[in-house]
Amino acid sequence: MATLAQDTFTATSNENLEAHTPDIGSGWTKISGATAVVRASDDRLTNTSEAFYKNGTVPGNADYDVSLDAGEYVGSGWEFRICGRINGASNDRYEGGRETIGGNQWRTISKYVGGARTQLSGTIFPTVATGQTWRLNMVGAAIKLFQAGSQVESVTDSDVTAIGVAGLRGTGVGGGEGWADNFLLEGTAGGGGGVPPKPIFRIFRSGLSGFDFFVAGLAWIIGRRNRLRGGE
Repeated sequence: MATLAQDTFTATSNENLEAHTPDIGSGWTKISGATAVVRASDDRLTNTSEAFYKNGTVPGNADYDVSLDAGEYVGSGWEFRICGRINGASNDRYEGGRETIGGNQWRTISKYVGGARTQLSGTIFPTVATGQTWRLNMVGAAIKLFQAGSQVESVTDSDVTAIGVAGLRGTGVGGGEGWADNFLLEGTAGGGGGVPPKPIFRIFRSGLSGFDFFVAGLAWIIGRRNRLRGGE
């Protein structure tokens, strides 16, 4: 897959995320919450309360990966979610990451449709090692979450099919302060599902006998020649 957007959150002085220029791709827009800050001292994105941002880069189709590194400065309650297929009007989307539910830390995949959240998958797990890479993978209705290179959650859901854009959310819980780094959006630029097969190959895959295939192929070649002669 091609790199469509990338942000190492590098800055010469502290700056609000919306004023920050990514390494590759479009800039950031705050959807809701507090202001996230790119901290120059260690080139990371940080926040202590709810912040929800989207990146302006639009992939070519709805099958793409979004990943980032995540960790904590203070405490053990910082939540983060990687977001994909964010709809600009409704904010319908898929999310994957770490969040607090019922006093426990969970690894989850969720969807938001019409403003309502539905948890699609989740596992209670110990405090995450800081600095691990998390990746949300979306291919058709297959939605997967990877942690440190291993698949940890997987669901099938077809409620959010628009291309949308990628984004991230961070929330400080119980005084936690967290960070994100190395945001990466990978997919196909320009969209499209490839070039459809020529009719002769569709005939071949239809299960016709060898003789029928020969006759059908010959007819296609003759028809193609006549069309070319006719000025196609």
